[in-house]
Order: sequence, then structure tokens, then C-alpha cells
Amino acid sequence: MKFNTIFLCLLLFVFCTCTDKKETISQEVIFNVAITDVEDYSAIATITHNGTNRDCYYGFVTKGNVDDVQLEINKFLSTSNKDKILSSLKNQRKKVIPISGLSPKKTYTYIAFGLDEEGKLYGIPACAKFTTTVGQFVAVENPNWEIEYQGPDLFNNGYYSKFHVGVIGDPIEHYFVYDCKADFSESFESEEDLIIHAIEEFKEQHLDEDKILNEDFWINESFVFQGSYFYYHVLDEGEYVAYAIGINLDGTPTGHYVKTPVFQVNEYPAVEDYTELLTNSWQITDLYNDSILYDITFEKLKVNQSLLMHGWGDLPYPLVVKFNQNESEIILYSQLVSTNVTLNVNEMDVTGDLYIKGYWDKSNNPKGGTLTTEPYALTTGTRYSSLYTLYGFSSSYYISSISTGVKFIDGITYVLHTKDEQDIVLENTKIDIPFYLKKKDNEP
Repeated sequence: MKFNTIFLCLLLFVFCTCTDKKETISQEVIFNVAITDVEDYSAIATITHNGTNRDCYYGFVTKGNVDDVQLEINKFLSTSNKDKILSSLKNQRKKVIPISGLSPKKTYTYIAFGLDEEGKLYGIPACAKFTTTVGQFVAVENPNWEIEYQGPDLFNNGYYSKFHVGVIGDPIEHYFVYDCKADFSESFESEEDLIIHAIEEFKEQHLDEDKILNEDFWINESFVFQGSYFYYHVLDEGEYVAYAIGINLDGTPTGHYVKTPVFQVNEYPAVEDYTELLTNSWQITDLYNDSILYDITFEKLKVNQSLLMHGWGDLPYPLVVKFNQNESEIILYSQLVSTNVTLNVNEMDVTGDLYIKGYWDKSNNPKGGTLTTEPYALTTGTRYSSLYTLYGFSSSYYISSISTGVKFIDGITYVLHTKDEQDIVLENTKIDIPFYLKKKDNEP
């Protein structure tokens, strides 16, 4: 009798548990969001709902005010790493979530929505709008830091601006380096305003704009906390100042900084192969019968770094090519060629953004391959060499041996990305045959 009683209790427990789970899933779970402790760069979101601890959900913050919550959720899920989201679902009936990486004096919306372990949406989502406060820190020069501009230096296949930051004493504070034109720095009313701008520019350069509020970014980012050398982008000619700016790992400024005196940047010297591209005319020529396909000229962009290539293909748009100083190569990569282009496609005018995207030549590349799916990818490909030919891989193409005047490459594909989010592959502008770039016969 005692055994039967225990068995009956177990059955009732299982039945109640399953019934409770079924009712939880079938009922309409309603979410709520409250925002507190709003500061310049952070806030606190508290998520609650009327379900049980079995009900999973997710939350995110986005810029501005949100008119259509469901549309914003769909947009977020379509552009985010779903595996990462599903691995970090929340399931407490009350969850307090810190929000970091915000900007002062900006409006945001935090959204919470039901999402089960299989990635299915459910329940009634909630959102809360809030505006961050005005900058409240005080900028103070750190006497234990020093920063110096050391001029142009060879680094990463070209000339870069070299800075040195020295730290005296224990390295207990993180920082990053920021440079700008001298007259631009003078346009700010205070050092506090400039530091806010520098942090925002840093975020824009290192984070996707739609996901700029990544909770883990500031914790995971390796800010330098000891003296070191820095090789930054190639600076144009002009007068500059550079800062070392203290940063906390939640994205807020410490307030500490140090800056250089105004320094002059002159144009860096061009190497011989770079100059040769600019001072000669070129031709795209069929590898097999030497017939001329296109007349090519180059225009300087960043000395020893990049050029504009004119005359490629049937479309009147120049393409950006990178210059690899160490290997004497120019690299044509996938890129946005021009915006709001109107082309005649199948006897109809179509408007969109024109890209070139990666292409594998199946007939010549021993590994085969397919067209890439992304219309815009700034990745560097892997080269496969056969005799004198360097084959394009995925999204990059290499033109080498500049000093000999003969360079080999495979074809490219233009893609028109239309306003209705369609990609039109313009096959008639792609060169399928192997070809090379050589100096015009009348060039010295």
C-alpha cells in the first residue's frame, strides 16, 4: 500500500510538471522592460514576464526610437549570429542586464522578446526608450604618460605613421591612441568633447554600426595598458595632434589623457614600382593571342598603399586596387564601385549599387570553386600559382611582377545590388579568359 501511494504521488508529480510546461508554452507570455541607472555610456535594463522560468527570451538595445518592435526584432535576428543568441538565452522571470558601450546624449530602445531553444518567437515583446546623460567626466592630463609622433615607418607592406606611448610606473590604466588634424582638434570646446568624439570614432571603426552595442566588446577588446609602438593609418599631408586616451573596459573614459604637440606630416616617398604604375600607360591583353582588351591608367590614392585603376571593363567607373610594397603586387579586391548607378539590363533601366565580387576560374584553378555569395567582402584571398599565372581566390585578385611589366590575373564579376535587395550579376562585363597587364608598346 505504501509502495502504491508513492507511485501514485510520482505519477501526479509527473502529470503536474508536464501540464504546467504545456500551459506555460500555450499561454501568452507578456514581457516588460524597465530602464534605470542611465548614465553617459551605460544603463540597466530589468526584464520581467508573467511566465515561468522555463520561458526563454533575449534582449538587445538599438539606436533611436523604435516604431515597429516586431520589425526591429526580425531585422536583428536576420543580421545576428543565431548560435550565439541561442547559447545565451535568459530564462529567469526577472533578469537585470547591464548595458554598456552607449554614447552620451543619445536616444536608445531596449527590446525584450520571447525566443525558445529552437529559435522560434513567441509571446508579446516589450521595449523601453531612454536617453543617456550629458558627459559627466573631467579630462585631466595623466603625468605618467607621454606620446610621441615618430614619423613614417615601413610596416605591413608600406609606410605607416608611427607613434610611441610611454607609461611611467605601474601600468594600471588602459588607453588607446587617437590622431586628428590640428584644426579639427581645435574645433572642440573642451577636451571632454574631443574624448567623447574619439571614443565614438573608435567604436565606428571597430564595430558593425548595427551592432555597435555589443555587450561583450569592451570587456574582450585588448586595450593597451603599457608603453608600446603603434603603426596607424597613412596620414595625409598636414598638421596633426595625437592623443593617448584612458578607457575603462565598459567603454567609459577614465578622463585621463596625454597629447602630442602639433606635428607636421609630409607625403611619404613613393617606391619605384608604385611610381612606375603612375607614370606609364598599360593594356589588358589576352594571354593567348596578345589581343588588346582594355587601355588602363592608374591614379594615386594613398602612396605605396592604393591606386585608382581607370579603363577596366565596359563600365566607366574606376576601381580601387591595393598595392603590396613587399611583393610588388597590386590587388583588385571585392568592393563597392559606385552608388545609385542606372544600367540597362535586359532592355530595362535598373538602379542600384554597383559592386565587384570574387570569382574562381573553374577551368584553370585546380581546386575549382564557385561565385561568392556576398556582394561586398574585403577579405584577402589565398593564391594558387601555376607557371606565371596567379589565380583569383574568392574575393581577391593578384597582379604581380610589376618590375617586369607583365602581370597575370583572372576575370571579375560586376553585380548590381538593386533597391529591392536583389543582386543582378552582369555577366557581360566579366572577363572569363586569362589575361595580363602590360605596358603599352610605345612606353619606355
